[in-house]
Amino acid sequence: MNNYKKMVAITAASLAAVIAIYYLTNESDIDLVAESVSATDETSPNGKEGSEAPSITHLISEGSGAPASSARNIMSEFEATVSAEDAMAVIDQAYDMGESTLAQQLEVELHNRCERVDTDFEPPFAESKWAYDDIIKYCSTYRPLMSFESLEKRSAGILGSKMGRASNLFQEYLKTDHAEVESDFIDRMANASSALDFQIGSDVLQLMYNSGIPLSMGQDVNQYSPANQTLRTKFVALKLYSCYRLGGCDSNSHQVRQMCVFLPQCERDWTLVDVYVNTLSPIDFDTVTDIFMYLYNHQRGG
Repeated sequence: MNNYKKMVAITAASLAAVIAIYYLTNESDIDLVAESVSATDETSPNGKEGSEAPSITHLISEGSGAPASSARNIMSEFEATVSAEDAMAVIDQAYDMGESTLAQQLEVELHNRCERVDTDFEPPFAESKWAYDDIIKYCSTYRPLMSFESLEKRSAGILGSKMGRASNLFQEYLKTDHAEVESDFIDRMANASSALDFQIGSDVLQLMYNSGIPLSMGQDVNQYSPANQTLRTKFVALKLYSCYRLGGCDSNSHQVRQMCVFLPQCERDWTLVDVYVNTLSPIDFDTVTDIFMYLYNHQRGG
């Protein structure tokens, strides 16, 4: 089944029920938004009341959350591309700069973005057709740099490596005092410097939750019960904090377009913050803000 058609089926069901979120990939982001749409407070349909979105928006727009590096600059340029052709040029630049591992990861990312795009796909909402049209336009210049089979094999290898690293850290945590685990995890996430770091962190969050010893991420579990006892707010906080550290969450980013396909209220100038402000309930977004600021203050030595 076509990847986008699968996501339609998944998302349609998710609008009426809580779904499982595993880690910060494109598909889980779409599912996360779908879950949030059904969870948004009916008295505040846009989710803005009581939130602190402007402060997060300001920090993310300022960027500079991570030290300047060739890898970070490449990632920012890749996310800012307006076509697959431009993205391939950034990948070539990464190879030229000696960032071959990152270049290979970006090749897989571009493959996942564009290889399965179906020009005959009909978005579930007429209001969001513009977002899918933008995706089709972006991918119209995509030319695979290697065979489909080779890219799929590389993708599986990257996924396997990520899952292996997450599993190793999880096993280490199981043998460590929980207070030390909480401290180590926050330190890792607050200072994460790559998308892979955040994906591994999200996997570990899921594994710890499944094991019955969830990580609090600085939250009093009784304060916002049950909102801050779910993974949803923690995943969103990590995603938005990764925007602060790494960039790539502006209104022209591919991931925002991909999520907007399933959100009829999406507007062209929305950033990723706007997506979550308008889909999470106020109490959930307040929890996201608290976790974000906890990471931010930790990274700054607060």
